Amino acid sequence: MPGQVAQSSVNELRWTVLGGIDSRDMDAVVTVSTDALAAGASQFVILGGRVIDPDNMYFAWLEFTTSASVDLLVGKRIAGVGSALAGASTRTTGLTHAAGTQFRLRLAVQGAPARVRAKAWLAANSEPDNWHVTGVDTDITAAGDIALGQTLGSGNTNTLPVTASWDDLAVLNPQTFTVQQAPVNGVTKTFGAGAQVLLAQPAVVAL
Repeated sequence: MPGQVAQSSVNELRWTVLGGIDSRDMDAVVTVSTDALAAGASQFVILGGRVIDPDNMYFAWLEFTTSASVDLLVGKRIAGVGSALAGASTRTTGLTHAAGTQFRLRLAVQGAPARVRAKAWLAANSEPDNWHVTGVDTDITAAGDIALGQTLGSGNTNTLPVTASWDDLAVLNPQTFTVQQAPVNGVTKTFGAGAQVLLAQPAVVAL
């Protein structure tokens, strides 16, 4: 059963933080829907990465507009102030919002400077190959967690509460494993403590 968060006020961010991730690099995907079309002003649902706290993070948001369009943006929150990332503009996805329609939202944050990428698609469809929006930033370099958030834009006139439903959250990266060096191909490589190691074919474990 999906987790549900009832938004009972306008222009107020509500966050659910998944602790224990504590990683600079992350890749996560989630299914989300709301129970009403936007009226008066947009609805926003947000997936955050490298989350230091609710006021400091990178994020991808889906904007459900009053015309039922679905827009996608990557941005950052620094000391509680949100802004778009350099090189990233709002992407009109071509998707159509309706009450109860489920969307998949994926966010990846990697490296320093941080490369922040996002994509969105209908949950009933296959995931697109390409990322839809990409931005670069240097403000947040520490390891962090993952967060889910939602808000209603100023001027929203939906009958309150508006409920966001979250489901199928999967953390694709990071995953913890032990590396045992074995030169099966005749190549020996020394790894220092803390060296980044990536899997060619990573397994996906849902939470």
